Amino acid sequence: MARGDAFTDTHIFIAAGTNVDIVPAAGVEVMITVILGHGSALYLRGKDSAGNITGNLEVGTFGGATTPTSDLGQFGIRQTKLFITNSEFINLMASGSDFTCAVFGVQTK
Repeated sequence: MARGDAFTDTHIFIAAGTNVDIVPAAGVEVMITVILGHGSALYLRGKDSAGNITGNLEVGTFGGATTPTSDLGQFGIRQTKLFITNSEFINLMASGSDFTCAVFGVQTK
């Protein structure tokens, strides 16, 4: 891959109670621009190469909500700008039921 190339995973299945890391190759930096999906509860977390996981990251408001939420469930499309590397990346966790999602971005380095 080269700078400017698309970074996509169009079908990520996450079984209830499990999680998946979204990690670019070593030496690569990616800006995640869109996360979309279908299911009841998905949580976005930060993670590093040592296995340390943050709490659930808040992702702004959705629909009629007036406060930020950390639950991406039933969100459809979330636009964002998250920079990830091989040592600092994101972790998606399904809670309660299975979740299917997709992640899109652009390689920046």
